[in-house]
Amino acid sequence: EEEYELVLKNDYNTNGHTQWYYFRVANMKKDVVYRFSIINFYKRSSMYSRGLRPVLYSQKDAAATQIGWHRVGDDITYKKNDLPYQKGENGPVKSFFSLQFSLKFPHSNDLCYMAHCYPYTYSDLQRYFTVLESDSEVRKICRRRILCRSLAGNRCDLLTITNPRDVSIAEEDEPKKPCVVLSARIHPGETNA
Repeated sequence: EEEYELVLKNDYNTNGHTQWYYFRVANMKKDVVYRFSIINFYKRSSMYSRGLRPVLYSQKDAAATQIGWHRVGDDITYKKNDLPYQKGENGPVKSFFSLQFSLKFPHSNDLCYMAHCYPYTYSDLQRYFTVLESDSEVRKICRRRILCRSLAGNRCDLLTITNPRDVSIAEEDEPKKPCVVLSARIHPGETNA
């Protein structure tokens, strides 16, 4: 059995928080048990205690059988460990929590990725929006505009979904009607939101 301890970098723009992970594993051997321990979680409880399992992407599986991301892992535990931390100079000293899981990789010398949940990237979202915009039936009821740009310069899109549009009327001259605004913000890697 091969064992690895991993330490997560705190999530960006937080006062010390770890939840999501995404890492690569290479040069593994098939049918060898690998045990991973992520040792610096802050949360007292986790869905891993209720059956959640990490996801794996194997490049060899994807190339040979079109298998993409899928749930893996055995002997999954999430528990308090003896590694202390303190937030702020006067904050109480607390203990981190550890996620531990085992797995056997499907191939030797593969390149695999592990993650907390199925990745859905910004690029995936932009490709999906492009597909929507290319569908003439969808375009009748859905408009895409740039609401603003992120600090990185990425577009934050505004989708307007409404009754089929009368193209003979200019958009600004369309009659006003009640609307519902839905807004969503998710954290990096939190595709389950």
